[in-house]
Amino acid sequence: MSGPLDIDLLVSLTDIAELAGKTPSAVSNWRKRYQTFPLPKVESPSGALFDFREVEKWLVETDRLDRPIQPSQVLWNVANSLRDLWTLDQISGFIFAALVYFEACHRAESPQSDVRMNSTLLWKELQWVPEDQFSARLVGAARSIEAENPSLDSLMSVGFEQYPQPSEKVLLSLMRLLEMEATDEGSRVELIESLNGWRSGVNRFLAEQSTPNDLAYLMANIALKHGRRVFDPAVGSGWLLLMVAVMDDSTAPNREYIGFDTNEQALRECRSVFFIYNQPADLRCVNSLREKSVSEIEADVVVLDPPFGVVQWGDASVYQDPRWLYGPPSPNDSNFAWLQMALMSLRPGGVALVDLPLSTTFCETKDKWIAQNLLQSGAVVAVVLLPPRMRRNTSVPLALWVLRRPEQEMTGNASILVVDASKLGRPGREEHQFEEDELLTVAQIVESRLIDGSSVSNPLITQVLIPGAAIEEGNLLGAFKRLQQTEAPGVETLRERSRVLRRTISESFVLADQAIAELIAIAEESS
Repeated sequence: MSGPLDIDLLVSLTDIAELAGKTPSAVSNWRKRYQTFPLPKVESPSGALFDFREVEKWLVETDRLDRPIQPSQVLWNVANSLRDLWTLDQISGFIFAALVYFEACHRAESPQSDVRMNSTLLWKELQWVPEDQFSARLVGAARSIEAENPSLDSLMSVGFEQYPQPSEKVLLSLMRLLEMEATDEGSRVELIESLNGWRSGVNRFLAEQSTPNDLAYLMANIALKHGRRVFDPAVGSGWLLLMVAVMDDSTAPNREYIGFDTNEQALRECRSVFFIYNQPADLRCVNSLREKSVSEIEADVVVLDPPFGVVQWGDASVYQDPRWLYGPPSPNDSNFAWLQMALMSLRPGGVALVDLPLSTTFCETKDKWIAQNLLQSGAVVAVVLLPPRMRRNTSVPLALWVLRRPEQEMTGNASILVVDASKLGRPGREEHQFEEDELLTVAQIVESRLIDGSSVSNPLITQVLIPGAAIEEGNLLGAFKRLQQTEAPGVETLRERSRVLRRTISESFVLADQAIAELIAIAEESS
């Protein structure tokens, strides 16, 4: 039988550069300078494509690689080669199905197995079927396993059967590559993270289904201490809810994680991720904005990173729903519907963390009266101002709303803490980057306000406590700017700013050295 890397794979100059650890310019120079460089197999409109095996042999023979290319380096090149046959969603669906299958096989062989499976369906048996029967046997195994384990319904069969198949050889090679990289639960988790990075690089707009790591880490650190029932009304692919679950090191019994979403594909991915992480959760295909029973969940904590500004999200009966205690939301913008729905999903005293565009803090539509009612009701504890480019798919700055469902009616005397975290971190190539201690400091500030109303000072983070009566027409950001301290910064603040600038300059020197080294390497290759 063929070895795991004996595959029909075409690679571009960019792929070769990644495999060799060089720049595309350096590889282009190799092609021009050396007559022994492999000839392209295909001249496509997007560039030349070369045979993977010929390229690997040339790199080893010319001492540009000291050993054959490892499976982990090849995997995403195979995924790229499939894009001529499959969509990005189809490739992702297949890989998730494979990882669920490998996880199921692993559990089925455990003495405390929670997965029922006939031994003939295990990978150690299935991989040796005749090559021309492989795809049919793989689909059959997926269906059989799902029939025996209803919690896995559609997690494998959809990914394996509904897409155009490449050659059996390539399909089997892809499964072997994945299996070699998914030897245990930890490596399967790493593969999921690698998959997210790969597909975000191909299409940055996929990021809207997944909460960025820094934002999820901040929200999880605030959410962890507020009860056992955690609810995400727009769970998407599940990373925010999962972050709370995996960071929870408490021994509290009966922890519950609940997630709703209307996107069946994203929810299937979410269920797959929770299965691979071995984290129980109640995940359902439900439209939280339209489903009135959401208010019966009575969660201790709501974490919510919803799709922004959804238009036509409901009909007239939904707009008139009694859940909208602070005013009927606009049918052309779902943002204040999400805020109110999050509050109504809480038990009295429960805490909600809702990530929305910064514009919700100074809205100029009729929703400003909803904002005014919320801000004066005692429901808004704090708002954290975040920088642009928190997400790959948008440069819109964000605001994290921290809400608590009032245990009794409060009006007029509430105060809201505004925490300006927009100056923290540094711009990254695709996303804004924070240091872990910066996120933990912001979480501590918010947590202190939630617990007893106290404050935690930090010279780099501006905090202003704003009386509800000082906010006009829901313009929280305007009130913040008016009340912001304007006196000259103190000595400690200047010292801290100096330390941050020194660190930034040092990091810039490192990046500059790397760039110069790459230029020198290109010059040496072309000389």
